[in-house]
Amino acid sequence: MKIYLNGTIIEEQQAVVSAYDHGFLYGMGLFETFRTYGGEPFLLERHLQRMAGGAGSWASGIHPIRPRFEA
Repeated sequence: MKIYLNGTIIEEQQAVVSAYDHGFLYGMGLFETFRTYGGEPFLLERHLQRMAGGAGSWASGIHPIRPRFEA
């Protein structure tokens, strides 16, 4: 599985979270999942809009970036 973390797409084994991470300690987080077809994200714009709305509801100044996907 590929993980998008801090601007980089990495393998799941490389994705780690510090035990001192604020989100880990206090249960804060935001994520969105989506399906791909033929290596292309399906309804990506809707997912990004939902994620931006979720981020805006609890933390002003956070705006998800549009990641670059490669098949």
